[in-house]
Formats: sequence, structure tokens, C-alpha cells
Amino acid sequence: GGLLFGASYGADFDRFVGRHGNVEWVSDSRQNFGKLVRQRIDYIAHERRTGTLFAERLAGGENIRALPEPLTVDYLRVAVSRHSPLAAKMDEIDRALRGYRDDGSIQRWLDDSVRDYRRLAGNRADAW
Repeated sequence: GGLLFGASYGADFDRFVGRHGNVEWVSDSRQNFGKLVRQRIDYIAHERRTGTLFAERLAGGENIRALPEPLTVDYLRVAVSRHSPLAAKMDEIDRALRGYRDDGSIQRWLDDSVRDYRRLAGNRADAW
């Protein structure tokens, strides 16, 4: 398999990889996708959206399939410096972000960004 230096994919998976040692570590996802297409490795771990969009643009990418079940789920968080004026508004920011998640705004923004990327990249694929 191919994994990124410094990345963790959950304690269980990391332990499995450590025990079996069958991984090539790289610094760039392009290297992993290239190795996968050239059949130098059998699998990679990737973020769903960026990995799918990258594979769509890659020669041979049609031969890459993602498993339907995620390996891990990582939550994106906002970090604010204690010295920033925003630090006093953390509760307000948190409420706003929860509201955006709950009303579907974040999902719409993600969907819009995928659509816009495909349009800009000249890729008209509609399916993940």
C-alpha cells in the first residue's frame, strides 16, 4: 500500500500497518495515485472528495475504486489564537458553525465546490 508521511488513519489501522510493514511512505498524494495506477501498490488511503476529484483527472484513474466504507472519519475544526479578537467570540462562532451544519449549508458549500472544481477543470463527471 501507499500512505503519506505523517498521516494517521486511526489507531487500529496504524497498528495493523506497523505490524505488517507492507507500506511505501510518500510525501505527496500524486505519488501514491501514480503508483496505484501503475500497479506498483495495491491500495492507498485518501480523503474522499479530493481523492475522487484527483482520480477523475488522472490517466488511468477510471481503474481506481474507493471502498464504500470509510477507513476513518476526521472532523475539521477551526483553531483560533488566544491572542485573536475572535477568541472572545468562540461560543458565537461555534453556534454559527453548528447552525450551518444543521441547516445543510456546509454540505451545499462542499457540493458547490466540487461542481465548481469540475467546471474549472473541464471535467463533467457527475458521479463520485
